[in-house]
Amino acid sequence: MVKYRVAIATRDPRTLYHAIRLMESLEIPFVICEPEDVKCSLARVVITSKDDADKINSTRLLILNEEFDFTSITFDFMKEFYQLNKPVSLTIGIDPGMRYGLALLLDDNPILTQEADSPFGAAKLTSEWIALASDRLPLDPLIRVGDGSRLYMALYLRALREITSYPMIELVDEHHTTMKGGSNKSSAVLIATRSGRNITESDYLLDSKTGYIKSLKKLIRRLNDGKHKLSTHEAIAILSGNRSVQDFIKSEVL
Repeated sequence: MVKYRVAIATRDPRTLYHAIRLMESLEIPFVICEPEDVKCSLARVVITSKDDADKINSTRLLILNEEFDFTSITFDFMKEFYQLNKPVSLTIGIDPGMRYGLALLLDDNPILTQEADSPFGAAKLTSEWIALASDRLPLDPLIRVGDGSRLYMALYLRALREITSYPMIELVDEHHTTMKGGSNKSSAVLIATRSGRNITESDYLLDSKTGYIKSLKKLIRRLNDGKHKLSTHEAIAILSGNRSVQDFIKSEVL
């Protein structure tokens, strides 16, 4: 008998649209069927609407509500897809760089992955993911940050501390986390699976190196679509910790 990974079983057009969009974004094969179809009982996860749920012969349902939040639904789907009824670990991996890769893992299974354009954007996303997971699971998050780029690592740690304080943060050796043809997100997944060392106050410090100054100027110019140029004095102020990257962004960057 054929086993299906995912079945979309609904007569509601809006639910069908969102379910297909979700599966395509995750690149997971799926079948579309009627709620009463036997395929539902053979699927690992059945995506449906509230009105169709009682017609389906399966306990592995993901019910999409009218207020569709893509991140929340992705989290709930992947948790069900990996059959993580009682996960014991929640880890967020961060691959720092000109663009940050982020990955949230439950029991070393990738649940959410995304990229962020700025240190503050990465820190904000980290905080949002932790809040999302905390609403669903009684787990303390462990944040693991790659140490491959000290500049972008420190900028992220500073931005995260501006938002809130997380006691469990580790720095991880990034060696062999960047695969040929891989993305920042895939590197973040590997970083999340590696043990590291606890951060110290010295990890927040940055010297006024010429390379750091050049990188900061490039970052600020990109985040402002080329409309603002960072001076050397301003770059040094960021490196010393007297100013933040966010102070020089003219519009909100996610």
